[in-house]
Amino acid sequence: IVTISDGIQTFILTENPANPGIYETNNQAYGVAGRTYHLSILLKEEINGSDFYEANSAMPEVVALDSIRLNTIPQWNVVTVATYALDPPSTDYYMFKVFKNGELLTDTINKVFLTDDKFFNGSYTNGAPAAFLFQDYPREKVIPGDTVTLQIAGITRDYFYFLTELQSSSGFNNPLFGGPPANISGNVSNGAIGFFTAYSVKYAKTVAP
Repeated sequence: IVTISDGIQTFILTENPANPGIYETNNQAYGVAGRTYHLSILLKEEINGSDFYEANSAMPEVVALDSIRLNTIPQWNVVTVATYALDPPSTDYYMFKVFKNGELLTDTINKVFLTDDKFFNGSYTNGAPAAFLFQDYPREKVIPGDTVTLQIAGITRDYFYFLTELQSSSGFNNPLFGGPPANISGNVSNGAIGFFTAYSVKYAKTVAP
């Protein structure tokens, strides 16, 4: 039995018959920025001596992007996605995903761009890069007329550090000198591996000239 609650309403998730083990809400369920969400999982059989797991996540509000712009860096053969937005004076953490002509390019955790607002807290970003598209890769190559969409997500501090740790652990590691891989610290109770998160998103898009 899998449920998500924000203290006002409770969503009951059902298993997808086409994908056993995947539990989903109905298409009328949505989050509200500013609320805190509670995940509870009651198992039919115990795992490691427990049949109940839970986790909490706040859903931060996220700043709206005024616009984005594509900038080419010829010496690196890279196109950057520059952001223009007013960052609030609070301490905030962001996750960025990029779409080209509707196709998600940042489709693995190592491609997702993460940042805090340490260098522009409370000020205008004025073109700060949020993503890099490497023009040697056919999927990321941008040609005139392509539509590039940037998704900005406001994430919690804990999820930011979880993703940072996950990206670091899943990157290149020299097997001769590197230590053994360790489990990433999650937020699910009773020693479960994983992270429950809730975040709000906004979008901006531009057409490549």
